[in-house]
This record gives sequence, structure tokens and C-alpha cells, in this order.
Amino acid sequence: MEAGRAAGHEARGNWWDLYDDPDLDALMRQVAVSNQTVRLASARYDQRWRCSANARSGYFPTITADVSSTRSQNAG
Repeated sequence: MEAGRAAGHEARGNWWDLYDDPDLDALMRQVAVSNQTVRLASARYDQRWRCSANARSGYFPTITADVSSTRSQNAG
């Protein structure tokens, strides 16, 4: 049995093929194309949001820190 798959849940093809309906098949193909379009639009939105967030980051102050130490002995 393949990891991540329950017994009895083998790949069986498209569920809508059971109905042998050409209209349903056409609709499911249209949905598959639309889903890809939505995913592409979402990816583009995320990319543009990250780019604008990166550009806006220059408007805010930055804080830097440097830690150093020196040790000295006094002759006593």
C-alpha cells in the first residue's frame, strides 16, 4: 500500500465518468481550466503583494546592533 493512501482508495479515474454524460464532462473540463486560471491569478497577486511590501519596507526605520567586548587588566 502506498504511503498516505487508505486501503480501498486506489485511483479509479474521474468520478463523473460513471454518469456517462457529455455535458457533465464538458463542465468538468471547463472547471479544470478555470481552476488553473484562478491559481495563476492568485500567484500573480501574491507576487505583486510581496514586491510592493518589499518596496514599502524602505519607508520604515531599521535597527542594527553590534556587540563587542574588550578585556583589560590593570597593573596593581
